[in-house]
Order: sequence, then structure tokens, then C-alpha cells
Amino acid sequence: WFHKLPEGVANTRSNMAPVIRYLSETDVPAFPLAKEKLVDLAKQILETQFATSKPELLADDFEFRFPVVELNKERFVEAYGSFQVERAFPDQISEYYGWRLDPHIPGRLWFDVQSQGTHTGKFGGPFSMIWPSNKRVVTPPQTLSFTFNKDGLLTCFTGGYVLDRRMGNTGGLGGVFGLMHGIGWTLPFPEGQPFRLSWRYRIFLWLESVMRFVSSLLATRPTMGSKGE
Repeated sequence: WFHKLPEGVANTRSNMAPVIRYLSETDVPAFPLAKEKLVDLAKQILETQFATSKPELLADDFEFRFPVVELNKERFVEAYGSFQVERAFPDQISEYYGWRLDPHIPGRLWFDVQSQGTHTGKFGGPFSMIWPSNKRVVTPPQTLSFTFNKDGLLTCFTGGYVLDRRMGNTGGLGGVFGLMHGIGWTLPFPEGQPFRLSWRYRIFLWLESVMRFVSSLLATRPTMGSKGE
């Protein structure tokens, strides 16, 4: 996926200095559809509940790939279509920004989103038993990507990747997991719960602090031959 090394830069042990590149949209791979067209197609997807109300916008080999959940076209249309986020959050405002082309994968468009809304309606599908909580949910900014084929159909949708888990009130969670936590229905498995340090990492941090303390004591200890000995 990466660009070839510039002329005169050899990938050898004798030339191992780091190579830093600042890519622009002139460096993206060739693709029949221009960025403006891809953005227009993306907006059609967003304005049709991620194409669940217009599945003909999805390619037959469409894949939904979030950090935990992965679905094919049929399962995605069924699952997201029945969830009915728009009904559960009728005043929801989603702001999409930062449209940019992937510098390595043809036809892939990246963008960011941050949403907020009040849970005054009911979900559908497996969460239809949840009554409105009237809680205001503000999500952290998340990054998403749409990959289109040459015919302008969506082949892959990735998302749920939180950019700053300190923002919002979903415990740093993205996607459906964040919404559930925000309304007080945190899901009962680790992937659906706010991030917390593992006991292993906490032990590692404790050991690291002990080692730094011991090192500081050794550094200040008088050496042989110093004054006072």
C-alpha cells in the first residue's frame, strides 16, 4: 500500500535514516471517480441511514467492519435497519467533516463525525424493550471510511474508531456501544464497556515506578572515595 521510495533512496542497511513524507491529495492512487463524486456518494449513504433504506447503494460484496462487529450486506441492512437510532434520538445532530482520500487504497474516503441527541424515543430490534431515558448523549469524535468500487457502490464501511475518548459522555465508546452506555444501558461484556487499565498493566506501572525510585536512590548514593568517607 505504501508509496515507492523516492529516487536515490535505497532500502539497504547502509541507508537506514527515517524517511518522512507529507502526502497531499495529489499523491492518491488513480481512481475513475473524483473526490467530489465520492463525497456526493458518501452523503447519499449517510442520508439513507447508511443505505439501509436504499440497499441498492451497497455492492453485493459489501462489508461492514467496526472494531468488534463485522457484517455482510444482508446482515448489516437487517441489523442496522431494525435498530432505528433515528427514532430513539429524534433530535440527533450528526456533524460530518474532514473529508479526505486514502493515499494508499483507491476509492477509499475517510471522514470524521461527532453526534449528540436526546434519548426520547424507542429503539427497534433487540433493544426495543428499552424505554426512553431522556438522557442527552454526546459522542466523542470518531473516524469512518467508505470504500467505493468503480461503479460507485459501497464495498466497505469502517468506523467506531474514537479519536479522543475524553470527549463526550459515552465513556470513550463509539458506535452502538457508546449510545448504550450514554443512556445507562452499558452492555455486559468488556468490549461494550468504558476503557480501564488491566491489572497486569497496573502492576507493570507499579514496578516501573519502583525501578525509577531505586534508580534515583542509587544515583544519589555516595561513591567510594567521595568526601565524608
